[in-house]
Amino acid sequence: MSAANRIVTSNAIITMDDDALRVEAIAVDSRSGKIVAVGALSDLRDAHPRAEVVDLGCDVVLPGFIDPHSHPLFSGMVCMEPTHWIAPYVGYGTHDDVTALKIWADGSPWVGNIAATYPYLDNETVHAAGIAVGPTRESALNYTPAELDDLLDSFSDDDWQFAVHMNGDYALDVVLDSYQRELTRCALLGTDHRWRVKHVGGARKDQFERAAKLGVAVSMAPFQFLYWGDVLDGTLFPHRIGSQWQRFADAVDAGASVSFHNDGSVSPPIPLRNIQAAVTRHTFSGEEHGPEQRMSLDDALRAHTVVAAQHIRRPDLGSITPGKRADFTVLSADPYQVDPARIEKDIEVRGTWRDGRALDLDAFDQQIRDFAGRTELLEKMLTRLASSASKRGRSRSADSADETPAESTTDSPTQPSEESPAETPAS
Repeated sequence: MSAANRIVTSNAIITMDDDALRVEAIAVDSRSGKIVAVGALSDLRDAHPRAEVVDLGCDVVLPGFIDPHSHPLFSGMVCMEPTHWIAPYVGYGTHDDVTALKIWADGSPWVGNIAATYPYLDNETVHAAGIAVGPTRESALNYTPAELDDLLDSFSDDDWQFAVHMNGDYALDVVLDSYQRELTRCALLGTDHRWRVKHVGGARKDQFERAAKLGVAVSMAPFQFLYWGDVLDGTLFPHRIGSQWQRFADAVDAGASVSFHNDGSVSPPIPLRNIQAAVTRHTFSGEEHGPEQRMSLDDALRAHTVVAAQHIRRPDLGSITPGKRADFTVLSADPYQVDPARIEKDIEVRGTWRDGRALDLDAFDQQIRDFAGRTELLEKMLTRLASSASKRGRSRSADSADETPAESTTDSPTQPSEESPAETPAS
């Protein structure tokens, strides 16, 4: 590896690497974008005497936060330019470059189409949402077990990674059954296949235990609990189900590999908000639900860093480790020194580093403002064009009415021409 040209130091550096959880400094090569070494500042200075030293003062450095499940096309329609600026999406060259497949096993709890063994409650809110009362089971599955088996069988031999969306416990049983059959057929049990289940809002602890035994990665959705937890608990579902939605503690205790995601752009990509929800079990309103499902801060941070990187098969990301990419998040305070209930309020994201370089956040903010201005201008232009087109349409209609010929007085029937509207078939 080449020599470092930059050494980063700060009040605290939390690496998320079990071999060295906290270090004093990081040596990076911004030309390759890689981390060269970590350790004491004096040692790194001696090893790389020509490197520039960047002292971030009282700030705290962590690995760059990762969201392992989002929808870049849909999200990009909302904020493509600034998003592309901060994290360029190169995309796939050809279909042959695609090596992962997402499958929807069921739907969403607030839509009423998750495949679950527990019931939707009989109340005004559920009726107003047009949701059928009672358990849904197989009626809400998007695939029969046989269809899911066939789908996995079509791609598993090519080392594809599968990621299946489900929220209901019935759907998760079906998916795990299918995974087990296919993993066995392909001799992948016990390997690092990283097939995933996603969301798993209404999953049970025994299902997390089974996923762990199969080596199935579990990507959880704190945003479901955070934004909908109040209505899930006792309104949509019985308390025994709703209060336990997103069983963070059960998943970790079961030995499952757990990451967090925001399902962009379903919810704002704010990792610190997800982490706070997971360690406190407080919803956005401040209400507490299922405190026994709190997870540790260690596990919550890992879910948005090193484990998230593992789930998307990016061994070059997720921790501050020599050889990995020099992608960092710079925070105003140490998460371990802050009241868990105030993580989002008391910790500010001060900076983002990519490939050993600090991003210019002022320029990023200005680009957002410029983009918003261009969007507003475009909307005004489209409005004017639509108005102008409407006026021209009304003018042509009026002219046509003025030029309408008088009704024929001949006694013989008039044969319509081929261009007569009376004979033109509807398109």
